[in-house]
Amino acid sequence: MKKLLLLNAAVLAYLACFFAACKKEDKKEGQKEGMLPSCYVGYYGLGMKVKMENKPLAQGTYSGRWQYTTDEGDTIEGWYKNGIPCGSWRVSREDGTLVGTVAYGEDGHCQQADYYPDGMIKTVTTGIYKFKDGDAYSRIHEATTEYGLDGKPAVKDEKKIEGLGVSIKTKFKRDDKEMVCEAETQSYKDDTFRCRVFVYPEHAGRGERGKIEFIGHVDPKTRKFTEDSQKVFYGNYQLKAIPDSDGEDSFYLFFGDDLVPEIVMVPNPVRQR
Repeated sequence: MKKLLLLNAAVLAYLACFFAACKKEDKKEGQKEGMLPSCYVGYYGLGMKVKMENKPLAQGTYSGRWQYTTDEGDTIEGWYKNGIPCGSWRVSREDGTLVGTVAYGEDGHCQQADYYPDGMIKTVTTGIYKFKDGDAYSRIHEATTEYGLDGKPAVKDEKKIEGLGVSIKTKFKRDDKEMVCEAETQSYKDDTFRCRVFVYPEHAGRGERGKIEFIGHVDPKTRKFTEDSQKVFYGNYQLKAIPDSDGEDSFYLFFGDDLVPEIVMVPNPVRQR
């Protein structure tokens, strides 16, 4: 009986030590996930932002999965091998839609796919990657395919010289629902521009979604916009150019026939040129 009691005590002591070690290891792993465990980030375009929000550790030898949610609510997750990103990486918005994915091959090639806010493919880029000197990574573009809002490969006008490209993200409320408006504007040297707008609920759930492509040109002297075309793919939103207090046009997002705009898109993407 005495031996049995001693055996039970030994087993309990062992289990206590085991669970304590697991808890300690979980905390250690959680610290790795909460920090940037390397000076490299596996998703091209988010490296600098993630480093600004975290103090990256030295390259080190960390191997395993890592996950982090940015201040804007985007979640980035991927794998490391000896401090170097490997395998598959993905970035998703708070509502679960994909921002982009990256796949790293062992032969030094990678493929990155970026998505519009409504989940449709935006670009697919293949290239050769190399992590060095603490940068996100260097990539030699082998091929990039761009897609329009209709899901078809875009035909690039070689005569158009791109100017400034601006992306903004604004939040607003409609019918007591938290909404997000993302706008991507590309201006050109011939004073034309293209503005693409996406509206969606901040959290997964109901809310009036919208997708618009506004094409126009801006007078370089008066800074006023002229609409060439505006295509609404879905939803009941529209863009209007309205003069502000300085007499220059600004974009306003309207819903249906409402007289009061949902938001003014500040900073104005075209006026940043």
